Order: sequence, then C-alpha cells, then structure tokens
Amino acid sequence: MQLVNSGLATTSDGHVDYTGDEPAISMSMRAPAIGDQAIETRLLDATMYLAFPSRKGTSSTWYKVDLDDPDNPPADILGGWRHSTHARRSSPSARP
Repeated sequence: MQLVNSGLATTSDGHVDYTGDEPAISMSMRAPAIGDQAIETRLLDATMYLAFPSRKGTSSTWYKVDLDDPDNPPADILGGWRHSTHARRSSPSARP
C-alpha cells in the first residue's frame, strides 16, 4: 500500500494469517521521515510487538504491548484495534 501526502510517499506491506484462533499480523512501514529503515509490527497471541528504527543505524529495539493488560495505556488504545480485527475475522468478506 502507498500513501502520498505533499509529494512524500509512505509505503507499507504485510501479511495477515487467519488460520489460528486470533489473527496473526506482520507489517512493515517506510516513510521519508524515518529514512531507509522500516517500522516493524507483529501481532501474535494478543501481544503486539513494535520495532522502531534507530537513528544511529543500529538494530531496532522491539517493544512488547500486551493488548489484554488493562493497566497498560498503549494496550487501551491498541486493544480496541485488536478486538475490531478479531471481529472482522468472523466476517466471510474479510477473509483473504
């Protein structure tokens, strides 16, 4: 997928696996603001993993967000996304 805004292109690509009890997602995004590196996202077993590029060009650090943890502020924001993704799984039109 590509989004162009003010002449700058942000691209993303990924895969969704609907064969398990919950969707598993692997996605990467590249934008001019982050150079030639990518932001990586994984969703597996109600846990989201995010890796942001390092400014120094070293390997990315992965952050873990438990989407079922009510005491985790990012989980509150991203958890709603997880549940809407899970709901779409049950829709035949949403299947690949």
